Amino acid sequence: MTVKHIEGTLAFTQTQMTTDAVQALEAAEEEIAGLLTLIREIPGINLQLLEESQAAWEEFSERDATLFASFAEGGSLHPMRTAEWRLALAEERAEKGLVGSPILTGLSGVMNLPSLLTSIAQRIPRNSFAISLDCPSHAFQAAFRILPS
Repeated sequence: MTVKHIEGTLAFTQTQMTTDAVQALEAAEEEIAGLLTLIREIPGINLQLLEESQAAWEEFSERDATLFASFAEGGSLHPMRTAEWRLALAEERAEKGLVGSPILTGLSGVMNLPSLLTSIAQRIPRNSFAISLDCPSHAFQAAFRILPS
């Protein structure tokens, strides 16, 4: 905490804490949008099911955050707590719901996933995309992270 204070990044007001939480949420939502864009390009993906899944997750995220922050409803903490919980859910969605799901890991038997990922990565501006492949068995696991430019 001292380091943050020295760097001038520690929020001192509720307004700044809320702003920080909302900005972090927006960055996570942009990451999810980037992942969805990449997943939509994978041959064989059922786009209708992908869109339905994402819409259901977005509705769940909003409702769950509303429940989580309901103790502070009407107070100055409410928007920050809502954004913080939605951020936690968005990070989990990006890590486990999209990257770690059968959407990517289950495709290894159907196509050459490393070639597909390399092809997608070549169309992304340099330094804005990272691929990590781990092949512990016959299944490929892929990890995407959209990095700030």
